[in-house]
Amino acid sequence: MSRLLTLLAATALSLAGCAGGVVAHSVPVTTPRPAVLSGDLYRPGGAGPFPAVILLHGCSGPAANGTAWAHWLQAEGYAALTLDSFAGRQLTRLCGDSSALTGAARSGDVFAAAFLVHYHLEGDPWEAAAAATCAASLSVEGEGWSAVPGRAALDAALARYRGAR
Repeated sequence: MSRLLTLLAATALSLAGCAGGVVAHSVPVTTPRPAVLSGDLYRPGGAGPFPAVILLHGCSGPAANGTAWAHWLQAEGYAALTLDSFAGRQLTRLCGDSSALTGAARSGDVFAAAFLVHYHLEGDPWEAAAAATCAASLSVEGEGWSAVPGRAALDAALARYRGAR
């Protein structure tokens, strides 16, 4: 786990100097097997911190609508990370058979992306790991949009996590 945190922290450090624009990043993951995914961080101009959104594609892989959402979010003052869960795993399409990469397995992608974004905003690798763990676990607790944690849900989960330590 500490090796993964080190890799993620090193990648996240490169986010710190980003001005407005788009910067490509490598996102290491370990589930369902080790791979290096690619992500593009769309960051608004100016000093942060910024609220952030992680955009995951559907079963047919990355598409133009993900990029369009990222540009719109950036224009609205959000940082947006688009994550390609397929190319680093040599996948092209999962529609009809998601056994090669299940939704539960993609919680690792959510963890890695959330870690990078949270570490960039807060600068504390352990706090980023806690936030990423909460975001990943919340992402698999429901179906569809019901599983997407908002800031209040993430803050509440983090408070429960901190109280349990």
